[in-house]
Amino acid sequence: PITEDRPRAAYEQEIGKALERAGVTTQPKTHLISGDRHRAISLLADQLKADVVVLGRRGGERRSASDRPVGSTAYALITHTLVPVLVVTRPLSIPMQKALVAFDKSEAARGSLLVVL
Repeated sequence: PITEDRPRAAYEQEIGKALERAGVTTQPKTHLISGDRHRAISLLADQLKADVVVLGRRGGERRSASDRPVGSTAYALITHTLVPVLVVTRPLSIPMQKALVAFDKSEAARGSLLVVL
């Protein structure tokens, strides 16, 4: 969270470094939010009418204490938000070379198929 000890500028600097490492040359609009993470992210996704929420698992490859494949924020988002959630646990290359889509004839499955095509 943004605090007096960790001002907004520090977060913006970290975001800038991450974008630079990723080779991003355009400046995306960023939103720094505070509060309960999954609720704040879900609310912002709704406000922005986001097509997808993409987040990395905190700790990267490390497993959480409960041995869930995703962290608590990702788990809460996956189970409580209406916006599709993509959890990235290691570097992801776009366009994707190989993808598995579980298809059950639902609208959500059709949307998943379109994402990887």
